Amino acid sequence: MAVALLAPAAATAQKRPAAPPLELLYPVTNPMPQLPGGASSAQAVEAAIRAKLTYRPAVPVVPLKFYKAEVTFTIGPDGRVRDARAFTEQEEAFGKAVVAAASGLPRFAPGRKEGQPVPVRYTLTVGLTEPRESHPDTGGYRMPPDWPDVEKWVPVPPRLPTGEPFHTAMYADLTRHPLLPPGAAVPPEEGIGPRLAFTVDKTGRITDVLSVGTCDLAHDRAMLGALARLPRYEPGRNGDGQPVAVRIEAGVSFPPPGAPAIPPAPLLPTAARSVPAAAGAPAPGPAPSDPNKVYIYVEQMPQLPGGGGNLAIYEAIRARTVLPPGAGEKCQGRVSVSFVVRADGRVTDAKITNGLDAACDAAVLAAVRQLPRFVPGMQNGQAVAVSFAMPVLLPAAAKN
Repeated sequence: MAVALLAPAAATAQKRPAAPPLELLYPVTNPMPQLPGGASSAQAVEAAIRAKLTYRPAVPVVPLKFYKAEVTFTIGPDGRVRDARAFTEQEEAFGKAVVAAASGLPRFAPGRKEGQPVPVRYTLTVGLTEPRESHPDTGGYRMPPDWPDVEKWVPVPPRLPTGEPFHTAMYADLTRHPLLPPGAAVPPEEGIGPRLAFTVDKTGRITDVLSVGTCDLAHDRAMLGALARLPRYEPGRNGDGQPVAVRIEAGVSFPPPGAPAIPPAPLLPTAARSVPAAAGAPAPGPAPSDPNKVYIYVEQMPQLPGGGGNLAIYEAIRARTVLPPGAGEKCQGRVSVSFVVRADGRVTDAKITNGLDAACDAAVLAAVRQLPRFVPGMQNGQAVAVSFAMPVLLPAAAKN
């Protein structure tokens, strides 16, 4: 009897369910998805979700006006809401009610890129009785929240079984599947280095792919195809040696038309892959990164403690920029600032690369120097220094 029970289980284990096809989710499109009636702002969508909330706690853990949940969902090319998830510090039933309310939103007019409907990721803060979405310019564009089951940094980061860095493997694949034929004109976007954020789950599968900075649809689809063709990752592992889901943000470089095809890299022997033998055991890996080098792109870019990628950094700088009294028109425009996030997460070497006015430039520099310590960038499993260059649109907050 035991053998009869085990046989079907073994057969089932051999049939690993096929991974769903990857899709690229956009945090911003033009136009954004629209509710019936044409509203598309973060506040309008949050209000529509809150209007469907009928939940009332039997014994509130905090006053009702403080109830809130972070909810994320996708509006597909067909305008339907799917894949809703929520995180709340209040009771679980409230989170489930928010998910149900978001899932029950009416069909949207879909978001579009270059006139084509595309899937759009929304992340919003939803209140139970009062509006909680307080970011009118960016509420619909923010990155997903840091879910408790997804890590930003682990002692053993995910690795491809070839041992290659992500950007190297992607570039090589794109030489074998060129976007443009030899001799074709190179578009202006070529070489800009669009960026992707994605999760490598506990099994090494890539999921939840989000556009961080992309080019046109042709480049986006080429990136997604290369990502789908990567071999399955060796999953990241925590300090106990257990596999965990890890969020990665990385850039992609496109080869020029006619670049020679680079053959696929061979798989490393199993023993050489990045899996520790026991808790606390050092993981084998490539040669150490140069501790004195300041990188531009790394496998895992620095993040603010709350995550959110470059947009969160931009928002944090603007929130800390206090313009001098009477700044007026002299502080209206773009200030470009550069800085370095060191291997210990400190922000150093802030400087203005393209300014407006001495006082306005000084306000932006002061804001950058007030940024909290980052989660450092990672290259070859080691924390490294990474430089940033970022435009800041003014005016921000003016001091009264």
